[in-house]
Amino acid sequence: MKSLDTVKQSTWDLIYERSHRNLINSAKKRQPYAQAMTWETRMKHKKAHLFEEKLAVYETLKREELNGMNKKIFSERFIESIVMGNLTRSDTKVLFESFLSELNSFAPSSDFQIKWPEEIIASSDVLYQNPGTHFAIRVEGTNPEELNGACIYQLQVPPGPGPEEEDGTTDTDTLWNWLQLALYNQIVSQKCFDVLRTKEQLGYIVWSQPWRSTGQKQSYLYIVQSEVAPWKVKRRIEAFIEEM
Repeated sequence: MKSLDTVKQSTWDLIYERSHRNLINSAKKRQPYAQAMTWETRMKHKKAHLFEEKLAVYETLKREELNGMNKKIFSERFIESIVMGNLTRSDTKVLFESFLSELNSFAPSSDFQIKWPEEIIASSDVLYQNPGTHFAIRVEGTNPEELNGACIYQLQVPPGPGPEEEDGTTDTDTLWNWLQLALYNQIVSQKCFDVLRTKEQLGYIVWSQPWRSTGQKQSYLYIVQSEVAPWKVKRRIEAFIEEM
């Protein structure tokens, strides 16, 4: 890898075509519920992207732009490891310096530091609604031959018992919240399937589950793929929730 400086045309054609085909299938032919879940993620997370967006960027790539990429990759390195045992932070630094000094062309600088993940990994921005608010988004599917639609109904969990933030609010990502959701799921998930799938026969793909986002916000999801119009499915999900 380190000695690879130029990508051969034959290698590029093979890899590019295969990846391009996979992206096209993901962007245009995935099942409706999978498309809906991608939109749900895209809508809430600032750094999430649709497969259509990825495909548009991918089609602008050129083989020549990869020349010399190996040197760029190896010019800067990020090493992630875990140290377990009766070690202090200073002991860990000595171990790392000893290990890194054995790598060719790498010498720890005088300002070399060991940092914990929360010090270097930025948190993901997540859309979180104020209590009592709601909204809906309608998106046309990418496959005109698909007869089914999909509905994702998400209930965001309000803050529960936990440490207060600097602004006086309480974080939603607490063990108390997550265990409450797990218990709720044990009660609801099978009944959701029995009612919406078996009795009302809305579609073959019906399930519900607790969800923890990248930004550690918790919610509960109801997912249904059906030939019934999504807005009608939404009403049936709401009726089910009210009856619980």
